[in-house]
Amino acid sequence: MKCFILISFLICCISPSLCTIFRITPETFQFGSDIGNVEFYDSGTIGVFQKHVEVPIPILPCKKLTYVRVDIYNQLASPNVSLINNNDISVLIRYRLLQHSKSNYEIIAKYVPIPFCVTIV
Repeated sequence: MKCFILISFLICCISPSLCTIFRITPETFQFGSDIGNVEFYDSGTIGVFQKHVEVPIPILPCKKLTYVRVDIYNQLASPNVSLINNNDISVLIRYRLLQHSKSNYEIIAKYVPIPFCVTIV
């Protein structure tokens, strides 16, 4: 049994996309209140030598962003995840210099409609 667990762990280190087969749970980061409808989804991979990724979140017309959830699949290191809200909204995933950064991520964003908003075409 211990051998199976060790082999499973090594496979997940080599290929994080196989982690879902062995049901490894992600580390979850949440921003905002969990209300509204999911209207944005993105997923991707972070390479071994890639220490930061910035994923833009779209600003939808007549919608207000209420919630962002980021799931990181990496059993060896925990990144710093932040929501940047300047003129554009984006999620920043950052690993420190010597951390193992090979991982997968999934991002969802929820929006609510702004009442009495009309888009001009």
